Amino acid sequence: MKRMPVEGCPSIPWHLIAPHEQQAIRNHRQSLERLRQRGGLDAGEARLIIEGRSLREHRDLNQEESKQWVRDLVANDETAALRAQLAQAQQSAERARAELLEEALDAALDLVTKATEWEARRLADERDTERQRRQALCDAIDGRFITWDAGGESDEVRIATLGAVADKLAALRRQLVNERQRRQEAEEQRDAAQQEAADLREAQAPLWEQGIRNLGRLTAALEDGSPPSSAALEAARIAVANADEARDAALTQVAALVRDVKALVFASGPLDDFAPSVLKYEAAEQAVRDTIANAADLQAAARAHDEALVQRVVDHFDRHFGFMLPDDVKPSVVPAVLDPTPEGGDGG
Repeated sequence: MKRMPVEGCPSIPWHLIAPHEQQAIRNHRQSLERLRQRGGLDAGEARLIIEGRSLREHRDLNQEESKQWVRDLVANDETAALRAQLAQAQQSAERARAELLEEALDAALDLVTKATEWEARRLADERDTERQRRQALCDAIDGRFITWDAGGESDEVRIATLGAVADKLAALRRQLVNERQRRQEAEEQRDAAQQEAADLREAQAPLWEQGIRNLGRLTAALEDGSPPSSAALEAARIAVANADEARDAALTQVAALVRDVKALVFASGPLDDFAPSVLKYEAAEQAVRDTIANAADLQAAARAHDEALVQRVVDHFDRHFGFMLPDDVKPSVVPAVLDPTPEGGDGG
């Protein structure tokens, strides 16, 4: 990066002094590039050029104050660049976490929807079978498939046959009532699962927004040049930890929904009839687990990047403003603010 040498001070980045080319020409009758090639400026000359003041005021300046002014100018520029990188990294991490959580919830909702459709088709097939059985019983009652003897026992045979048919019809009616109740319970479970998944998605928004607001306050404190209080740092860390705990709880409940769907399939009939569907559900559940694992890997990479970037901010902040920090605020506290893993958790 091109810089202007300054005697006894850090060199000034070119983008800070380049806009003042005309003032340099008025003061020294030379371009900034020519001054740079000839060895640069002293602190007072650089300050007068950047502030748009005449070189005649040079004798009124305190040289030590001018050197401190140049050092502060360079330090503030470096701090602003680091803050911009920090804000960009935070936004990227938040977007990645939100996208991964959205994908996991969508996968779970898709699994519940497919299971519901399969259950509806199975119940429709069972209803068709029951209608055929009912029609056969009605035909038997009407005598369409019963031949009666002409002897004296015909009435007794008819009474016994109709009694057996009535018993079967009563048993069938009870079976239909039980089936109707079971179908209604399955539909209620499906609706509850879909509503619960939708509620989980809505519940994440305020927690993430709260964490982002607290991080925004911390960034604003850095931009003001004043050290953040230990209370602000702790509040930001707690907000991020709460958001991560809520995300973990959501993913746990998504896995519970998948298990409930599998349990519903197993309770619907013999395992041999539904084994292919169960395998499909297990594959879908594994896809959800893989998505969560990928989220953990990406989160770990983002956390490592954040920690490295924040350490640069901490080192710079401590180097230039460490004398302003109270005893209860340590630079090592700052990285914990961006750590998305609650204490004692695994981050997944």
